[in-house]
Amino acid sequence: MSGSWRWQSSVAVGVAASMRSMAGPAVLALRGRVPAPVRPWLIAAGVGELALDKWSGAPDRIRPPAWVGRVIVGGLTAGNVAGWRGALSGGAAAGAATYLTWWVRGQAGRLSGRPDVVVAAVEDVCCYGLMGWATGPSRD
Repeated sequence: MSGSWRWQSSVAVGVAASMRSMAGPAVLALRGRVPAPVRPWLIAAGVGELALDKWSGAPDRIRPPAWVGRVIVGGLTAGNVAGWRGALSGGAAAGAATYLTWWVRGQAGRLSGRPDVVVAAVEDVCCYGLMGWATGPSRD
C-alpha cells in the first residue's frame, strides 16, 4: 500500500507498549532512530524495566500513573514510526491494550500454573518481538 501511514505498525507499537512501556524507546535507540546521547539511557531503561517487572512489588500497569505513561510512550514511539496519526493510534492502542495484556498475563499464570516470572518472560519475548516488527522498515 504505497503512501500508507503504517496504521498496523502504530497499533502494534501501542500493544507492545502496553506490555513494556520502555520497549519502544529502547528498540528505537537500538535502531539508531533517537539522538545518540540518549541511546544508552533508553536502552538501560528498557533493560531496567525487564528486571523490575519480575519483582513482586512492581505496581500494576493498570494503575493511573503507569497507564498514562504507557499511553504517552506508546504514542511517542508510534509517532516516530508513523507520524502524527501513528502517535494518536499508538497511544490509543496502548491505553486500551494495557487492560487486555494485564488480564491476559494474569489468566496465563492462573491457567498454566507457572510462576509469574515465567509468564512475564514469555510476555517480554512477545513484546520485544512485536516492537521489533512494528518499528522496522516500512513494508509498503
